[in-house]
Amino acid sequence: MKRWLCVWLVSLMFCSSSVSFAQGSTAVPFVTIHPAPHLNGMAGAFTALPTADPFGQFFNPAQLATFARQNNFAVQFYPQKTRWLPQFTFSDFTFSSTAAAFGYSSDKILRDVSLSFAAGFVKSTLDLGNNIWTDEAGNQLGTFHSDETYQQFSFGMGLDWYIKFNMGFALKNIKTNLYPTNVGIEDQKKDRSARTIDYGFLLIIPATDLLNVKGFSCSSLGQVQPFFDLSFGFSVLNVGDEMHYIYENQAAPFPRTAAIGYGLSMGLDGHVWDTRLRLIKADWSAEARNLLIELKADESWNYVAFPGKINFKDHVLLGKYDQYITIYQGYRFQLLEFIEFSFGYFRGSGYHPYIKTQGIQISSTGIGKIFSARIDHLILKELLNKLSVSYVWSKYSSTETSHPLNGTEFKGLTLTLRGLF
Repeated sequence: MKRWLCVWLVSLMFCSSSVSFAQGSTAVPFVTIHPAPHLNGMAGAFTALPTADPFGQFFNPAQLATFARQNNFAVQFYPQKTRWLPQFTFSDFTFSSTAAAFGYSSDKILRDVSLSFAAGFVKSTLDLGNNIWTDEAGNQLGTFHSDETYQQFSFGMGLDWYIKFNMGFALKNIKTNLYPTNVGIEDQKKDRSARTIDYGFLLIIPATDLLNVKGFSCSSLGQVQPFFDLSFGFSVLNVGDEMHYIYENQAAPFPRTAAIGYGLSMGLDGHVWDTRLRLIKADWSAEARNLLIELKADESWNYVAFPGKINFKDHVLLGKYDQYITIYQGYRFQLLEFIEFSFGYFRGSGYHPYIKTQGIQISSTGIGKIFSARIDHLILKELLNKLSVSYVWSKYSSTETSHPLNGTEFKGLTLTLRGLF
C-alpha cells in the first residue's frame, strides 16, 4: 500500500484558531488562519469592533456594512507571501490572501434612517510546497505540490436609526490538494472541494451622537469634539456538513466556530490647518470563540448549537479561558488618521503559552485631507480626497521561542476609494 509524506499535517495543528476537539480534528483547518495583516495586530479580535478594513468580512461578514458607510471600494493584498510556521524548517510553506469590498451608503430614505450595502471577496491560499510520494518500503515514486485555497463571497447590509444595525452572510468555496489522485487508492474521493457559510450580526451604539440627540452637548471643548462608541457582535463561521478527504465513508467536520464579543472606541475629532480630522482614536476589543463540535464516547461527533460553551460574563467580559474557549483581545491607538499602533493576544484552547500580536499601519488618509484643503488643482484635490494608500505590518510572537507561530509576520498594502457616489 502506497503512502504520502504528510509533514504538513503537524503544521496544520497550529493554524490561527484552535481546530482540535478532544481526540479528533477538523477538516480544512487552514480556513481558520487569520488573513488580515492590519487586523492581526489586534489578534484578529474583530467580531464586534467595527472596521472598514476589507478583511473584516472574514471575522464577521456584518463588518461590510461598516465598510459601506465610509468607503466605496478597497482592495488589500500581500506585497509578499507570509512564511507560514517560520520556526519549522519547511521553507516552502507560505500563506497569502487578497480581499476586496464594494460599498454604497444611501442618504436618509426616511427621517433619521439610512441604509448601507456592501459586497466583498476574500481569496486565501496555504501553499504546502513540494512533497515526496513513496511506497511502503520508502522508495521514492515521485513528487507532487500541495496547497489549499478558498474563495469567500460576502454580502453585508446596515441600517442606521440612532443605533447602527449590521448583518452579513458569506459563502466559502474550499478546495484542497494535499495528495495526488493519480497514484494509490483506487476508490479514493477525487473531488476534494466543499462549501461552507458564515453569518453574523453587529450592533453599534454611538453614545456621543445619542447624547447630542437628547440635548446633552458633547462639544464643550470648542473645536475639539469627543466621541465614544460601544459595540456588540457575534458570528458563526464555517457552517457546513462534513468533508471527505480520501474515502466517501470517512468524513471530518468543518471547524464550525461561534464568536461573541464587544468593542469600545473613543477619541477626539478636530481641525488641523482648517482640515477636519480624527485627531486621536483608541480602540479596545474582546471576544470568545468556541468550536461547535462535540466528540461522543464512541468517537463519533456532532455539531452543537450556538453559542456552544461560551458564557458572556465569564469568557467575553472577564476574559476567562479553558480547554474549550479561546479568547482574543486587542487594543490600538491612531494619530491624525496617519499612523496606528496595535497590540493584542489570544490564548486558551490550543495555545499554550499564549500568542502575542503587534502591528503598525501608515496611511495617506490624514495627509491627503490636509493637502487637499490647501491646493487649488481640481483633479489633484479630488484624488487626495478620495484615494488613500496604506501599508501595514503585523507579527505573532510567543514567550516560547520554539512555538511554530513565533515570528510569523504579515505585510499588507491597501488601496481605498471613497466619496465616489
